[in-house]
Amino acid sequence: MSDAEARAAAVQTCLRGLLPEDVAALCVPVRDASRALYPEERAAIARAVPHRQDEFSTGRMLARQALARIGHPPAAIPADDRRRPVWPADVVGSISHSSGLCAAAVAPGGRLRGLGLDIERIGAVPDEIMAAISQ
Repeated sequence: MSDAEARAAAVQTCLRGLLPEDVAALCVPVRDASRALYPEERAAIARAVPHRQDEFSTGRMLARQALARIGHPPAAIPADDRRRPVWPADVVGSISHSSGLCAAAVAPGGRLRGLGLDIERIGAVPDEIMAAISQ
């Protein structure tokens, strides 16, 4: 197992311990997953640099795998004009990437109004920001 795979496994284990049971969360090292993109997703990153394309495609791939875990059919997850994922109407979710890792979490929208996920290296986020976002 590579270092990146070990870090991804540790993040995924942590997410399982933090999130409610009905939230599906996955984490893997960033890679080229562009073959899994839907046309409307591909359009969102047509001009992006290769590393950004890899982050985006890995996130969409993971999001679809997480959707499958909650029993949702595969669906495109395009980006809005602020680059945020546009989830299917009956789903809430979040995608994050940092330091070569990508994570996605999704849940049925009935019980939760939203879902936020951000992965960062420990110590990379200033204390005052960490206090504001981790309440």
